[in-house]
Amino acid sequence: MRTPRMLDVLSVLTLLTAFVVFPATAQTLYEAKMLGLEGGGAMQAYALNNYAQVVGRLQSITEDADGTKIITHALVWQNGEALDLSVELRWGKRILQLAYAVAFNLSDTHHVVGAVQCSDGLPVDQVDTDVRGGVYVHAFVYRPAVMSDLSSPYPGEAFTDLGVLPPPAPGGERSAATGISPNGLYVVGWSDYDRNNRIHAFLVTPTGGVWTVPDEIVCDGTNALMTDLGTLNTLDATSSATAVNNFGQVVGWSYTAYGSPTQKDGYAAFLIENPNDTNADGRPDQWFVAGPNGANALMTDLGTLGGHNSWARALNDACQIVGESDTGTFQTHAFVWNPNPPRMTDLGTLGGNNSAAAAINEIDPNRVPDARFRGAVVGWALNAAGAKRAFVVFPRDLNADGYPDQWYADANGDGLNDLMFDLNDWLPSGFKVRLTEARDINGGGQITGFGQIGADENGQQMAYLLTPTTATAGGTPRIVTTRQDVVLAPVDAQPGQADQPSQTPSEPSGTTAQTYGPLHFLCGVGFTNLLPLVLTGLLGLKLRARAARTR
Repeated sequence: MRTPRMLDVLSVLTLLTAFVVFPATAQTLYEAKMLGLEGGGAMQAYALNNYAQVVGRLQSITEDADGTKIITHALVWQNGEALDLSVELRWGKRILQLAYAVAFNLSDTHHVVGAVQCSDGLPVDQVDTDVRGGVYVHAFVYRPAVMSDLSSPYPGEAFTDLGVLPPPAPGGERSAATGISPNGLYVVGWSDYDRNNRIHAFLVTPTGGVWTVPDEIVCDGTNALMTDLGTLNTLDATSSATAVNNFGQVVGWSYTAYGSPTQKDGYAAFLIENPNDTNADGRPDQWFVAGPNGANALMTDLGTLGGHNSWARALNDACQIVGESDTGTFQTHAFVWNPNPPRMTDLGTLGGNNSAAAAINEIDPNRVPDARFRGAVVGWALNAAGAKRAFVVFPRDLNADGYPDQWYADANGDGLNDLMFDLNDWLPSGFKVRLTEARDINGGGQITGFGQIGADENGQQMAYLLTPTTATAGGTPRIVTTRQDVVLAPVDAQPGQADQPSQTPSEPSGTTAQTYGPLHFLCGVGFTNLLPLVLTGLLGLKLRARAARTR
């Protein structure tokens, strides 16, 4: 099923140049688009690549004789048009009907990763329910089968179920892929570690062009290519990987329940900075080394902003990391972490108590030609009225070497970051979306995320894309080039077949989704509601109790 062509709402907005974080040589403008239709269901955009391709999800509510149902589909946007990935794909031996799907990230090779709920044509889950396939949620990687530029390094099948962690973890049945490197070589996320609601971070890299061993996985299968990244501590520990860069460096968080009255349970942002290259082929191949207590010796605790918990959300190829951390004043603030020397910088807020950073841009001039956008950070923050607003931080280059080195400044001593801007302040009056979260930024400075149309309580969530433009002397804007060469169509044929994929896939049946909470890790939902929102409906209430003990 193809969704309707996205409403092409174009607005030009002017960036205010207070605090002069931009050069004054040219006026900076934005082209703003809604990636959806009013009344067409809630749409959230989570990531975009350097070709302005965006991924996310569509949620709609339907009512029938059985009551109200929430339908959640994975979406890919390109050139103002959306592709619905929640269709039935039939490839000989496999039938996967996606009753629930959400896309969390994508690469420049247009591999899309996320999580799916499998169909009722799959085996009965004997552990949690007798509904056939009803609760299986698995990580996936999707790739259009036809790409005219052949940029994909592994042109295998178009949809691959990544399965779950292999033994010795017994009984794992759920997983989600949350990140993929821009070059499409590494996928990270989380998977069930056992049947006690513990999850572990994982990494998958394709071998010989395949993402799974065995290459046919049903929804109770394990994947021998899935590497368990372990944890920072072995005491009842849980972990999740959230992002990976082109060098195989991984970030995420690890949670430990110490079971001690003197040591609080808590979350810690981690980094695997130096995965090993055991065969000296120039690519990492080992991400776990057992330490003295069985934890991962390659995993480093990034610390906090003075509080008890921290979470890493994204990183660039310079190993600069963003996320959020508790502060010593019992708030949660966005941070940026630099490796040389290791240092976590508090990015502050827009006047409220909390904030969270979701993405950081690259700093390589070859990948980000416009110096204004190198190292830019996006996320969300509360303003003085307590309202959630999307922000962008434009860092400064104090030593004029072409690379950013300052992400926080407070010249007037008001406690606010002079380099953090509410994106809503730059929206024209005619643009209907109130931007509440910025989720990603690419090398061209484009920003995606989602916001609200209408009242906060009753409005519709809407995805958006902001494209920076530069007005020339003649007034002609320069817009970042979007990718035109990818055929965004589901594959209804055997992999490798010479025929073009079908442009009219069959309508999925039985696509009623469970009323799960969002599978993605909501960046910075605040001090009191973090991980439980992610795993609601998947992992039960155990982690919710853990989170309560950290308060």
